[in-house]
Amino acid sequence: MKEAALILFGAVIGFFVSRFQSALDKRRDAKNEFRVFVSLTKGRIPKEGFVTFHAATKKEIRDATSRLIPSLRACAVQTVESACAAYVDIDEQTLDDEHEEDLRREALASDKLPVPPKPSDILKTRLDRLYESIT
Repeated sequence: MKEAALILFGAVIGFFVSRFQSALDKRRDAKNEFRVFVSLTKGRIPKEGFVTFHAATKKEIRDATSRLIPSLRACAVQTVESACAAYVDIDEQTLDDEHEEDLRREALASDKLPVPPKPSDILKTRLDRLYESIT
């Protein structure tokens, strides 16, 4: 009788441990999937056509973020949503292909005019922020 109770107790403990481990694995897998998606998106940044690229990836970023959020702790959701909004809300004027040209950038600098950041750098920075928002 005592052995049966111990076996039953061990089975119950094992069940709860496996459920807990399963939840942790799902959370880890969701984070890894999101990180891979962001890395692949960053690798697809073109040499030109930044506005088109950004417009095409906004929905993808929102969808990936929406899939991730259920597996995050409440305290991390705000950070991820903020990083997603920062990417989605990039002003498309800052993504003008002309801002990527080094000769134009050098000309502006030599004329002591403000040199806008490169569109590719803007996109990379915002995607990096998304990647790093997952803790």
